Amino acid sequence: WHIITPTTIYGTPAHEIAKAGLSNLHSIQIPGMIKAALGRGRAGVVGAGKSAWSASHIDDGESLVLYVMPATSR
Repeated sequence: WHIITPTTIYGTPAHEIAKAGLSNLHSIQIPGMIKAALGRGRAGVVGAGKSAWSASHIDDGESLVLYVMPATSR
């Protein structure tokens, strides 16, 4: 098994999966976090707020999936 848990994803995709019409062209993460923050009147934090989130461009995630997929079919 391969489990891929992406970070916060940003950017507009230009990868082959998007060109084939098989992926979202716009992030659903960032708008969702903004909507939740506006609804609460403040941004959310986890614990003491000392955590750091990593972020990756959507095309980097697609590259990882295309790299891992052949290994999963063995």
